[in-house]
Amino acid sequence: MTHARTHFRIIARTIVLVCMVCVSASHVTAQSITSIQLRTSVRATEGTLTIGHVARVSGIMADTIEAIELNNGRSKIELKDIRDAIQAELSDVNWGSVILSGSICTIVRISEEQPHQRAAASHASREDHTIWKIATDVDRNQLLGRIALEICVMADLPPDRVRIGFDSDDAGVLETVTAGRIVQIQCSSLSDKTQMRVRINADERTVLDQEIRVSVELKGAVARTNKALRPRHALSLEDFSVREEWYRPSLTIASQDQVINTELRTGLGAGAIIRTADITPSRVIERGDIVIVRCIAGTVVVELRAKALADARANEHLELETLEPDRTQRRRIHAVAQGRGKAVIVTSR
Repeated sequence: MTHARTHFRIIARTIVLVCMVCVSASHVTAQSITSIQLRTSVRATEGTLTIGHVARVSGIMADTIEAIELNNGRSKIELKDIRDAIQAELSDVNWGSVILSGSICTIVRISEEQPHQRAAASHASREDHTIWKIATDVDRNQLLGRIALEICVMADLPPDRVRIGFDSDDAGVLETVTAGRIVQIQCSSLSDKTQMRVRINADERTVLDQEIRVSVELKGAVARTNKALRPRHALSLEDFSVREEWYRPSLTIASQDQVINTELRTGLGAGAIIRTADITPSRVIERGDIVIVRCIAGTVVVELRAKALADARANEHLELETLEPDRTQRRRIHAVAQGRGKAVIVTSR
């Protein structure tokens, strides 16, 4: 029995060493590098602004660097500002292991207070110059009705979830009768200001031939943050509220199902709309976690526990360190994150 156990330990250690040789060699250098990529623009409140807000940071020093605060009084952040802030906070930083990329990040200011009132005021301002009609309330025998139908088809939404805005000066044209006439509407894409080429013929003569631009808003479930949230925050149901709102077609809103089990790419102020561009899948393994690693070599499967040296999302590669009692015997291995606290190494025998 003792001989069998010894033999099994030898096989297990051999598999781990083979995995390290096959998978780890090309990743050792990359894991020691800290990469800082400056974003082109971010939305930020008047509160604390950190490097994590304005840049994507990865590597061993990511958590430390992301927390470094920047001067929040500026409208633009340059790479020099990032370097100066890091140098002031980490005077012994090894710049040879830090890669900076990007150029300028523009800071778009948003208010944390009464965001819904701000949105309502903005909408009221638009209404001063624009007449809005829900697609269910227009006359289908007039040009506006035909345009509304075309937009409903393009948006793939029922008429009660589409509304059309137009300038009062265009009201006469949009009331043009279309019943019994040949109507041609050409539109390449749906946008906040949708431009169409309209041609109406009757009795072999052209009644109307011109370009018309209308504003468009859609109605759907919009998720808004309940409070200001920092970059990389893992979103939960307590962080946002969902309600029916009108929104612009250019705004790619994230549904509640899309928001769950994700984290923020960048910080958002209280009341901000959560867009698909704002979120990314949550990390299933975080740096420092003790992870169960399955080493698979053909039909032989060995499980071991190792410490994660970096964050990882599902199906991402990460580096781990084995947990032998003797530190001199510990080895670094690379695996693929499979789920919460689980990773796998697969190699040919």
